[in-house]
Parts: sequence; structure tokens; C-alpha cells
Amino acid sequence: MLNSYEALFAGGLIGGFLVAGIVVALALYLYTAFALFTIAKNQKVEYPWLAFIPLANIWVFVRSGGLNGWWVLAAFASLIHLIGQLAVFIGMIYVWSLIAKR
Repeated sequence: MLNSYEALFAGGLIGGFLVAGIVVALALYLYTAFALFTIAKNQKVEYPWLAFIPLANIWVFVRSGGLNGWWVLAAFASLIHLIGQLAVFIGMIYVWSLIAKR
């Protein structure tokens, strides 16, 4: 059985890791959003600010590769587990290769 000091320490430790995890996740999200925003601006994509909105940033990613919006459906096909994940993986490689060629 934990005494009150041990319980307080354990709670503080768990809380500290939780806060640190949230801060790291937020920092990574902002980094990727700014990177996608910069790529979209350089590619002259319409509405590059959508890079900061979850799910809408998929449209910005696809448009940065010069593809039409129907490719966004491939990203949402990930709801179908294995086929969707494979389609998204192949699609992302294809879009990144198009971005690299521009």
C-alpha cells in the first residue's frame, strides 16, 4: 500500500509525463503544419492555411502534388483497414515524388 507521499509522487510523475507528452505532440503537429503550409505556399496551392486544420490538411497535401481533390478519398479509404492503409501509403509516396519533381 502506498503512503500519501508515495501516492503524491506517483501522481505528479504521471501528470508530468502526460503534460510533457501533450507538449511534444503539439510541437510535432505545429511543425508538420508549418512545413505543409510552406510547401503549399511555394506550390501556389489555393488556401494553404488549411494545412493547420486536421483532415483539411490532407487536401492541401494532395493539391501540393498537383493532383485533384479526388485523391483525398484515397486517404479516407484508410477506414477500410489494410486496403486503405496500403492505398494511403502508396498515395503518399506518389504525392511526395510529385512534390520532389516540382
